[in-house]
Amino acid sequence: MSPTRLLEIRKRLERVMDGPWAIGQEKTGEWFVEKTNDYGEEQAWIASCGRCGGEETADFIAHARMDLPDVIDRIEHLEAALRAVMDRKGPYSQNPLKHAENTILAMADLARRGLEGEDLV
Repeated sequence: MSPTRLLEIRKRLERVMDGPWAIGQEKTGEWFVEKTNDYGEEQAWIASCGRCGGEETADFIAHARMDLPDVIDRIEHLEAALRAVMDRKGPYSQNPLKHAENTILAMADLARRGLEGEDLV
């Protein structure tokens, strides 16, 4: 994903109502998304999901508001870690094959550590 695309997504997130968002169900059975306060009390109605997939869609929309910033931050974090590996110059810079091997090993180690949740930068 390009940096421009990530920036577009981040800007869209900045324009929507802040969270937390929650789901609820009307007496008619239709699901909706609403902004709530820290006590779970409704603050604003966001969307009806009765005809667009029901509970699963409402749940996805409600969580997306809080999940997407974390996903974007994680992508940017991993890209920064990858750039750090790619920019490294080591004792093998005169030997491109050895340097490539070291880079691949370092990237694999960073990927493992990243998947384990370690802060890499």
